Amino acid sequence: LKRAAVAEREADIDYLTAEVPVAVQQCLEGVDRVASLVRAMKSFSYKDSRDRSYADLNEALTTTLTVAR
Repeated sequence: LKRAAVAEREADIDYLTAEVPVAVQQCLEGVDRVASLVRAMKSFSYKDSRDRSYADLNEALTTTLTVAR
């Protein structure tokens, strides 16, 4: 209990209360960006198929821009 009180006094609770939610939000946004890039790379990658098929041009452009960005 004494150690907890000392730790509480030494910690800057106001700073942590303000900064931790911002840091968590930035982490979540970063994870979303990485996931988007991985999906784009997967879609953008070569598909080993000799069969012809229709391609979604909008998706191709979107994933190309995501990868290029």
